[in-house]
Amino acid sequence: MKEQYLDTFLTNSGTLDERIQRATKLPSKEALLSVMEQKPKTQIRDILIETPCNQSCTACFFNESGGPGFVRLTNDTFQELRGMIKALGEPDPSSLAMYPKEITTALSVLPVMADQDISRTLTNGRILNKEGVIESLKKANMKKLVITVPGGKESYAAYTRNNPDEYEQLISNVALAIRNGFEVSTFMPIFARNVDDIESTVIRLGNIGVENIQFLRVRPFGNAQSLPNEYFLTQEGTVRFLENLNRSRKLVGNKMKLTLFGGSFGPNFFGSSIYQQLAGIDTNTPKSKYFCMMLDRQFVGISLATKKAYSCFIGLSFDEACVGYYKDGSITYTKPAITGDALRNNLRGMCARDSCEYQPLCMGGCRMNAFAWAKRNGEADPFFAGQDICITNILENA
Repeated sequence: MKEQYLDTFLTNSGTLDERIQRATKLPSKEALLSVMEQKPKTQIRDILIETPCNQSCTACFFNESGGPGFVRLTNDTFQELRGMIKALGEPDPSSLAMYPKEITTALSVLPVMADQDISRTLTNGRILNKEGVIESLKKANMKKLVITVPGGKESYAAYTRNNPDEYEQLISNVALAIRNGFEVSTFMPIFARNVDDIESTVIRLGNIGVENIQFLRVRPFGNAQSLPNEYFLTQEGTVRFLENLNRSRKLVGNKMKLTLFGGSFGPNFFGSSIYQQLAGIDTNTPKSKYFCMMLDRQFVGISLATKKAYSCFIGLSFDEACVGYYKDGSITYTKPAITGDALRNNLRGMCARDSCEYQPLCMGGCRMNAFAWAKRNGEADPFFAGQDICITNILENA
């Protein structure tokens, strides 16, 4: 592998201290760690609403362990939801969010979201062309739609289990949303089968006006727990994906923003945004102390269906991620939080303290990612497992 095939990911070079200084103006790793420790403690709270969905995607994580499958949206449900919003939104309403599993099949949730000034939502986009759907989204003052497009026609069918002939309608629906004034970005879940769809998908979406595509790796959460290992990216497949994305970035230049989403590929310490996020100067990310918001209970998600409290948005399908419950306006925790000190001392594999100079900064990356793979492989103490794949590790060996 040659470095030029990944050069759009290698935008911040030099020693670790030099990269930190270039990104944040802080002089060293120790200075960045000191700033991280001084950040005020915050907690992001999400209400997770498992609304009915018109798809059964192979890798959907929104599948609560022991849950009813979906929430029945009745008058009592909405009364309960409004009560939760009032209780969980204190003292800072901006720290509260709501996530329906699929908004287009649960349009009755929109007025509640509008009351909270929530103007962004996720959708599979399948029925945006259905009469009244676009109009309802507009009426609720939705401004931003994030639509999942899993590659080309065959990859779409493999991921969604839908008829491949529906793919063109999805693309038409993305264009329809853009014509109706929505700011549309797309998610592209990445799995072994669609790594070579990157360039064609980017071009197709760019031609209809999409300017922002986020790529996230499919991992064994939710429905994906039953998938064979061959479905997921290997190290070699990840490198191939990154090379394809690198080429696509050069092709579109600054006309489109093509980024890796969240922690699914790990933090990139050869860029700048990870340092800015940790230093608290990136206003586009929550001001959490750590890269992973599971640490020190900086995130809690409440299931509207079961009232269980989860330590991670994508942990709904794991009993181990349930850390308490909501009742009568407050959250009761039944498990201790995972702390930074515990991770520093107990992380293993490529994330062990002696194996990675970045460990004090990223604390092993996304913990649910490492947990899911370790649990799948039957490892003990899966929350302390090392990552299976890390972009920084790949770039170091480029």
